[in-house]
Amino acid sequence: MLAPFSGVSPEAYAQLSRLVPVVGYPEQPFLTPVDTQIDLIAAALGTREAAAPLKARIHDALAQAARRYPELSGKTFAYVRADLGSGNFAAYVAGDPRVDTLSAMGLTLAPSVRGLRASAGHFAHYLGFEHADALGDADILVSWFYTPQERDRTAAMPLYASIPAVRRGAYVALSDPALVMASSSGTPLAVAWMLDRLAPRLAEAARHAGGNGAGS
Repeated sequence: MLAPFSGVSPEAYAQLSRLVPVVGYPEQPFLTPVDTQIDLIAAALGTREAAAPLKARIHDALAQAARRYPELSGKTFAYVRADLGSGNFAAYVAGDPRVDTLSAMGLTLAPSVRGLRASAGHFAHYLGFEHADALGDADILVSWFYTPQERDRTAAMPLYASIPAVRRGAYVALSDPALVMASSSGTPLAVAWMLDRLAPRLAEAARHAGGNGAGS
């Protein structure tokens, strides 16, 4: 069983391991970098030689996007999930494929998020909506939603609308399920499909951010 990018519990891991070999996550649930996932899977399948070309394909595609959209360079970003039900932001941290993919495209994780670690029992850092001003150093804000209706309700919240990146229009709100999933996984096929759909929207947000980046 291949589960390097999962939240399988120690109890479930032990139970499944009695039935089949299990490749779990090495450190934290849902925070296994894509390169590490590929290495683990290739080793488990006995095809270690296939790992390097796959990783190179991802890196080359993301580097090409960075060259195609130079306006991304030097811009800071935060990738969050606003949960209206709980009143919290889930701020994705380094190691999450969402964050690592955008970083490889030339963006820089905002200082306010860079030092955060995943909250206990989670794979993102949780902030209450009252701390929305902490995201003020992000030139670009990226978020995802289950539906366009949820996206619009969130944008109408005064605390959310007051975030500088949202106010400037330097905001990418993803609500297409296929694009949300593809941009969240960082895998070779997902990256190849999503780049032409996501990169132009990030570049447009970067143009709205203005200035010289670094939270300008």
